[in-house]
Amino acid sequence: MMRYDRSLAIVDRLDSLVSLIRNGAHSTLSLVERLGVSDQTISRGIPSLQRRGYAIKAIEQASGWAYRLESESSELVQGKGSSGT
Repeated sequence: MMRYDRSLAIVDRLDSLVSLIRNGAHSTLSLVERLGVSDQTISRGIPSLQRRGYAIKAIEQASGWAYRLESESSELVQGKGSSGT
């Protein structure tokens, strides 16, 4: 896989990860199963998204711990769906 293709795959995976968390709380196991990646990949992805402005929090639920999106920075929200024109 070429470096550019690998970068696109990572961006796509992070987009999928934040999309799942945006739509409800998910455990690491749930995210692993839905995305078809390792738990280490999820563990690297969450801090990466947090550094980009996503307020992802670990919350305790009856079934264990899960990730939930608390908020997004206004820059991220404004950038959604823009065509760049």
